[in-house]
Amino acid sequence: MNYFNDLGLLYFSEFFTKTSSQMIEEGKLLKKIRKKCTLSICAIMKNEGPYLREWLEFHKIVGVERFYLYNNNSTDNTKDIVRPYVDTGEVILKYWPEKVGQQKKAYTDFLENNKNESEWVAFIDLDEFLFPTVDHDLKKVLKEFVDYPAVGINWLIFGSSGHETKPEGLQIENYTYRAENEFGANLNFKSIVRSNQTISCIGPHHFTYANNGVAVTEKLEPLRGKTTEKHSVTKLRINHYFTRSKEETKNKIKRGRATVKSKRKLSFVLLHDRNDVQDLTIQRFLPNLKKELDKINKSYPLLESNSESVDLSRPLIPKSSQSKEIVPIQGNINKLIIKNKNLLLVGWVASINSGPVNGFKVVIGDKEVTEFNLTLGLPSPGVKKAYPYLSNNFLAKFRLQLPWNQKQQIARDLLIRLTPLFNNCEGGLILAIQDSSISTPSKEYINNFGGVNSKEFIATGFKWLSYLIQRVELKPTDHILDIGCGFGKIAYALTSYLEPPGRYEGFDIAKTHLEWLQQEISTCKPNFNFRFVDVYHPIYHPEGNVPLTEFVFPYPDESFDLVCLRDIFTHLQADAVGQYLREINRVLKPRGKCLLSCFLLNFESEGLTTKGKSSKKFVHQLQDCFTTNPKKPEVSIGYQESYLKQLIMEQDLNAIAKYYGSWCGRVSFTKPDLVILQKNSTGETMENKTQESIVESHSQLEHMKKLLNHYQQKLQKIQK
Repeated sequence: MNYFNDLGLLYFSEFFTKTSSQMIEEGKLLKKIRKKCTLSICAIMKNEGPYLREWLEFHKIVGVERFYLYNNNSTDNTKDIVRPYVDTGEVILKYWPEKVGQQKKAYTDFLENNKNESEWVAFIDLDEFLFPTVDHDLKKVLKEFVDYPAVGINWLIFGSSGHETKPEGLQIENYTYRAENEFGANLNFKSIVRSNQTISCIGPHHFTYANNGVAVTEKLEPLRGKTTEKHSVTKLRINHYFTRSKEETKNKIKRGRATVKSKRKLSFVLLHDRNDVQDLTIQRFLPNLKKELDKINKSYPLLESNSESVDLSRPLIPKSSQSKEIVPIQGNINKLIIKNKNLLLVGWVASINSGPVNGFKVVIGDKEVTEFNLTLGLPSPGVKKAYPYLSNNFLAKFRLQLPWNQKQQIARDLLIRLTPLFNNCEGGLILAIQDSSISTPSKEYINNFGGVNSKEFIATGFKWLSYLIQRVELKPTDHILDIGCGFGKIAYALTSYLEPPGRYEGFDIAKTHLEWLQQEISTCKPNFNFRFVDVYHPIYHPEGNVPLTEFVFPYPDESFDLVCLRDIFTHLQADAVGQYLREINRVLKPRGKCLLSCFLLNFESEGLTTKGKSSKKFVHQLQDCFTTNPKKPEVSIGYQESYLKQLIMEQDLNAIAKYYGSWCGRVSFTKPDLVILQKNSTGETMENKTQESIVESHSQLEHMKKLLNHYQQKLQKIQK
């Protein structure tokens, strides 16, 4: 069973009706370059859920083929609404958490990354309905303007039509009264630009064009100012539902603006509540619009965004497949002292949400130790200051003393494993090594290549070793491949755990790193091998000769029990990730596992980023992923969780566990997100897969029953 769900992004109906092969095909379609269309809309939105489908279906009717929507911190059910359009490629949804000047920045982002995917692009808002005044197809009318870089379309400001609260039904049906043509605000215009002639965005209404080009009105008059000199809507028009109902007017003010930080004043908004003239021009589209909305609503029914009857964003399957959950902790062994035939360990440990530690399981080497003296609950002001979110952080320090015989005193590379206990539940492993035979890299070496001190070097390595032992079940005799081994953090920790016939293989694109590893580790541990691979990477190895998408790991098929990738997918774009997953599957033995770190983008991480809690802002969309730096994308890359899931499925791998990290502001034991994959067994039968599918379908059916019950209750209320 696959444990890799994208919270809130996957419809129950998709899970129930689509086979895995169909979902895989959709994942492949995402990789294709978008076909250039004639007319698109680029818009920024925030909490427009109640009218979003109406707006999308209306503009599809009048000839718009694609929508580039920048989701600016919406807290309603916007993503549920647009999901079917995203699946068909009609909507390109971009996460956009900017808080100042977000509209201009969004339009600029579109012009930099997507403008060549459309011949014409209209830049309008979600309360604006663009359509031909007489004709039925915008594309047909635009043929009259092919000799100009853009055409400006005047507004018609519509008021509340006397509605105090939001009425039932469509807004183009309910709001029929507007200001007279002469009303000053109607002289504002929005632009439909020719993409190949447009250079930059000056503001939401205005752009610069190639060869000092000038936009024109529908009467072919040059547009040189902020507004048109005369108002004209004989060919094209925009119905601007500026206020909607009076209740919605107040909500609009609270929501803020997409152009500046300050909010609109109530007096300004009320000035635009003009209801001078009844205008039913748009209603000729109503029959067709209602027909299309009926189709989409039947295919993709929605709950109200505040409904508590059914949670569509819940995971259909749990995060981890482990039979017993591991209590997430933070901790460390600060001192290791051998004195008077005793070993003294001084450290600290605190759980995230499980209260104080009440004991330890102690393993030295491969033997469990049951006799030791333990003192818990010692004051730890430093821990409280550094980790304010931890439970019992002010009494987290411990002292553990145990007998240490003569044989142990002269032993080297003994791995010390402490498993903290919280009411008989095991917490995350805390590791240390007694008298390592491998020296840590010099301070100069670390400064030149690692950017960390020796304590961080050791701590990172042992933290990953704890994941490998406890969460991935690495055994001392396993064969492990370390992809992008760097300057040896994981390798250093593994020297105290792996033993022949167990072996370690690591490769990296930085040759200088490997010199120290080969000299210091391979000479002492012959079962540890390191290789240089001449693979191109735009940041870390730009002189490389082998493209990432063509790189074949230098190992035979089914060579390894386990593969690990620390901070690799965080620097690779989608095509390279697909190739690496393909190779991981090839070199893994049947039922072999893979531990990788990544940045997963979903409702929770996007929400925390919006609140300013994330250490990384993945706001720049590439073809199939997001980056924090559009000029150097591979500096840091994140993936929509649902899309990475598809890449994994395509390579016949299963995601059997995931652990969300603290990078976006969560409280977690890990900074990046961690995912554990497993390769299918060669002899896995169709019967097993079918049984697995039956179990999953049963869960989904139960979820659908709840949804049906919700609508039955709603229908009963209406009938009463």
